[in-house]
Formats: sequence, structure tokens, C-alpha cells
Amino acid sequence: MKRAASLLLAVIMLFCLCSCGNEYSKLTDDEIAAKVDSGELGTLYAHYSVQNGDSGDFYVQFDSSLKDYDYYSDKGTLVKFYGDTAVYDQDGNKVNRSDINYGQALIIVFDGKVYGDNPVTIKAVKVSLAPDPTPVTNAATQTN
Repeated sequence: MKRAASLLLAVIMLFCLCSCGNEYSKLTDDEIAAKVDSGELGTLYAHYSVQNGDSGDFYVQFDSSLKDYDYYSDKGTLVKFYGDTAVYDQDGNKVNRSDINYGQALIIVFDGKVYGDNPVTIKAVKVSLAPDPTPVTNAATQTN
């Protein structure tokens, strides 16, 4: 009887752990946007740090002025994923990780938590390529 109760308890705990870990893995883009707007999810602007193929986790770097944030690390911050490990372009298409250049700007939607300090680790709900910055022109050099 004790064995059956222990087994049942273990199955229930495993189910609970699996359910908690995937709370963000099935969200649609609209649901993600709503959670960002409500403040449940945050966004970070980071730069791709290590090119490591098309699968798995990767490192990013943040602007050094962000050192007061818990997710900043001189050595890079590890990005793990809830669910799919894809990176998307601005149109919502998946991008091959091998096509992302070192230093390319990313927008990371994440849960706002830090999961480790060696390395500093965050969990992404979605990662997208950041739009190219608008070129700055010098008005004095423009001609009509």
C-alpha cells in the first residue's frame, strides 16, 4: 500500500512540475503581446553573442549600462526557451540560427526571472530579430 501511495504521489508531482514549466510554451503571438502589455512578461533588447547552430540555447550580451539588472553578465547571459527554440524575423517567420550574425540585435520576451548566476540564465517566451535602427541623417548635408 505504501508503495502504491508513493508511486501515485510521484506521478502527481511529476505532472505538476511539467505543467508549471510549460505555462508559456503554447501562447499565440496575440497572447504574448497581451501579457507584455499587462506587465506579466517583459522584453529585453540584447545582442546575439554566440553562433551555435539552429538548435538549443544561446548567449546574448546587453549594453554595459544595464549592469544594475540581475540578468546582466560580462560573460554573457544564457537564454533558455519555454517550448520552441526558434528565433523569428519581424514578419513572424522562423530564422535559421546559423543566419544570425554575431552582435545582431534581438528582442527577447521573457518571464522577468533569473534562473541561475553561473551563467546568468533567463527563459525566453519568444525571441525575434530587432528591426534595423533608423539611419540617422545629417540635415546639413541633405539637398533638395
